[in-house]
Amino acid sequence: MKQSFVFRVEGQDVEYRVSFHANPGESIKVFYVVDQQRRILVKGIAQVD
Repeated sequence: MKQSFVFRVEGQDVEYRVSFHANPGESIKVFYVVDQQRRILVKGIAQVD
């Protein structure tokens, strides 16, 4: 099931839809880059060990 994660990076709300399970309040890692147009490009998401 795809969940939608919403987070804020450099003042921008980013919504990322992915097949991933996390509970509300659980910490996750988000791998991203900011391109030259200041868009946020999500590269991946992982659980924190």
